[in-house]
Amino acid sequence: MVYINRSQLEPKITICIPVYEQTKLLDATLYNISKSEFRAVIDHDLVLCIAKQSVVLNRLACLAHSRTDLILWLDDDVEFRCAGWDLYLHHIIASDPTIGAVGINVVHHKSKDLSPERKAGDVNEVCGAAFITRQIDGIKFDPIYQGSQFEDTDYCFQLKRAGYRVVQDNGLHVIHHNTMKNANNVNAHLFKEKWGL
Repeated sequence: MVYINRSQLEPKITICIPVYEQTKLLDATLYNISKSEFRAVIDHDLVLCIAKQSVVLNRLACLAHSRTDLILWLDDDVEFRCAGWDLYLHHIIASDPTIGAVGINVVHHKSKDLSPERKAGDVNEVCGAAFITRQIDGIKFDPIYQGSQFEDTDYCFQLKRAGYRVVQDNGLHVIHHNTMKNANNVNAHLFKEKWGL
């Protein structure tokens, strides 16, 4: 099932949320980005694909309904606690055409502080729980990946190979209520095999 909420004005970004199944965490995420004091303020479309399939297939289904070149990807269990996060991310990627993706400080909900786990600056990959990307012909999420994990890393590697920058920006954070992880390392093996690592 695909849910789309279209902006009445010309959208600057599409907020895409790939969803395995609807939960209270998803409801909280949607409230956070649409109705809370930290809601998105930039003109945007919101697209959710809710299906019990791999995150890649849900991401690709979201993209099929996007009408913008900039996509803000969010997991279905994240929470912003700062106003203007969407404007902040849009400004970074829109102001520099060499940037293909921007990641932010993703903080696990049980973390005792907001210290970033990733160093700021140009990186090889960012966390797929909350990042903004530029749609580029020939670069897409690869359906070889099962469940979740490594599809975002693979996407970043594709961007780098095409000459785009991947940037980690720790001036913004999101709380991640991360409850699911792949129980095996199939995707890690697929990633290493694909990229010769």
